[in-house]
Amino acid sequence: MFSNKQALLFDLDGTLVDSVGDLHTAINTMLDAFNAPSVGEDQVREWVGNGSLRLVERALSYTKNVDASFKTVNLTTAHDHFLTAYSDTHHANTRLCKGVKETLTYFAECRLLMAVITNKPLQFVPELLEAQGIDQFFDMVLGGDSLAEKKPSPIPLLFASEELGIPIENCLMIGDSESDILAAKAAGMQSVILSDGYHQGMDVTSMGADAVIDSVDALIGLVNDSSN
Repeated sequence: MFSNKQALLFDLDGTLVDSVGDLHTAINTMLDAFNAPSVGEDQVREWVGNGSLRLVERALSYTKNVDASFKTVNLTTAHDHFLTAYSDTHHANTRLCKGVKETLTYFAECRLLMAVITNKPLQFVPELLEAQGIDQFFDMVLGGDSLAEKKPSPIPLLFASEELGIPIENCLMIGDSESDILAAKAAGMQSVILSDGYHQGMDVTSMGADAVIDSVDALIGLVNDSSN
């Protein structure tokens, strides 16, 4: 389906790893610091996908809606609490999504370039990739604060294309949320969305991706290696 692809650009949370366990822990640690009630893991799963600041903002807004006695908290202060709490998890409850290691190994053997383009702050990404044993597969890693803008801006995708030396038409964006697909569309890049990821409750079939797959390993049947 996708011919002549030479570079695969992957989102991280919900695409390569399921990190909700640690994000849930960090959110509740942050909320507890401000005497706010805890939230469930399923709720946090619906908030992931637009970076840590937006995650914290959603948590505070939700808490205010369900608890009228909750006093307004400065977003920057709350975000700092969250980042510290998330760092303290050391990604203990983060796991690879289905078929990730096998898929990355396959495309590495095909000599396709691969990059991670995530909205997660960069400070957490190398440790997470190393902990999951997949850091060696990536030629580039961009976090949400690596450039002036993050997804859904096309800037990270355009930057990756230029730095990797691969034309836009030979790159493919793989993600699980609307921000991934909007970024790809704005960059003029084809995209794939995973049905099993973090979608903020949206219907993935309505996002306009070029293909919908259930898990990352389905890419093997869709991407034709141009080096063969």
